[in-house]
Amino acid sequence: MKQRVVCRRCGIENEVEGPVLGGLHKCSNCENIKFDREFFIPIEKQITENFRDARSSKFGTILKGLYLFGSYARKEPKCGDIDILVTYSEPKLEKFIPLEIETFQDQFLFFSPENYSLIELESILKESFWDFRTCQEYPDCLDCYKDSGNFRCRLPAKDYNSDFHTYCFERCRNRNRNPIPFCCFQYCTFLEMEIRGQILKEVNDSLKKENIEFCEVNPNRKIKVLDLIMKSSMKKLEEEFQFEERRENFQLYRINPTDRRKTLVRKKRIS
Repeated sequence: MKQRVVCRRCGIENEVEGPVLGGLHKCSNCENIKFDREFFIPIEKQITENFRDARSSKFGTILKGLYLFGSYARKEPKCGDIDILVTYSEPKLEKFIPLEIETFQDQFLFFSPENYSLIELESILKESFWDFRTCQEYPDCLDCYKDSGNFRCRLPAKDYNSDFHTYCFERCRNRNRNPIPFCCFQYCTFLEMEIRGQILKEVNDSLKKENIEFCEVNPNRKIKVLDLIMKSSMKKLEEEFQFEERRENFQLYRINPTDRRKTLVRKKRIS
């Protein structure tokens, strides 16, 4: 059975036969592309500098270690990419999340149901990474969705799942009743999960600065040459290898971000 799958290396969608394990796939135009090992040395140097800078940022306290693994770490002459592991402290991340939630919620302190600027509120929502449609409390924040028989809002269900989470502020006749979702003011499991993901994304993006993740092999194709993985521990990476049934000699080197010296910390056969 054929299916359309996006190549995880170049991002181009193509048609493949049969199931794709874990949703991972490299298209025929990408899977055999390899570079001389020397090609990746500047990438290793840049990501070490990026890691050093990230540790000086506000999120620096959660970062623990920088590691190298894969074909480049094994010093193979030809490599498809360079594999990097960055570990972070789960306890420190958990302490940091409430501070970020507080910063996010502070944006809404000057709004009130009786007197607020719709333009200002829409601006915050549109620019924010947080999509209120993912929050289970969101329908309950609007009186027109409460199970009280007061359904003056006649928007169909498909509109609730629209691409814009500002629709209710623009089209609902009851929008002045409760304009701001509860998660902007109090504890929300979904917001906590989203903030956690946002912190890790910001750290991940900072480690990839200077456009080192992709290489342009021709004017119409860029391929991924950096595989950066963030885990709470080295063991989590080993468990992922075993779960995906990746059989290879697993060598993990810790990189000293100050002098870029590498120390072998793991060496085993995963099978």
